[in-house]
Amino acid sequence: MTLNLLRTLRINPRLLAWSQVHGLFDFNRTPLAPPGTRVLVHEPSLRGTWSPHAVDGWYLGPAMLHYRCYRVWILETTSERIADTVVWFPTKVSMPKSSSTDAVIAAAQDLTSALLHPSPASPLSPISDSQHAALPQFLTKLLTRVPPKSRLRRQAPKTPPFLPASTHCRYLSLRHFQGCHHH
Repeated sequence: MTLNLLRTLRINPRLLAWSQVHGLFDFNRTPLAPPGTRVLVHEPSLRGTWSPHAVDGWYLGPAMLHYRCYRVWILETTSERIADTVVWFPTKVSMPKSSSTDAVIAAAQDLTSALLHPSPASPLSPISDSQHAALPQFLTKLLTRVPPKSRLRRQAPKTPPFLPASTHCRYLSLRHFQGCHHH
């Protein structure tokens, strides 16, 4: 599935191989993750106050016939389950994050686009010619102040320390499952 979502067709390079056979893929409806990622699956059943709120499992793939659900192998029952609320614990691949530099560049580009192309109902007055000429200079100055990526220090994402499964579930019940859905 992942390879077909990355590969284009030979007969029409504008289409993905997956789209030719199955139609457009909606990542909001069917989120993907690397198979084999350790997860904790939330159990919505009635339970005692300090009983575990989640069970250990491994992500197998998306549940294609269910909205925003995952196929998960549960260690306790040694069987597959479809779950909608999971917490991810990747070890080999870190979850992607935007750097502050990326956020500043995206904000500057959005600001420039909004000023150059105001929508019809925009309260912004049209910009003058001198302001229009100053925008590229502003972006150039902003982008020259951004340090090169080689000088940026990357920090590892903070993850909770390894705990036994029962303690992990208590930790998650307090931290992650208080009114949260679809992790």
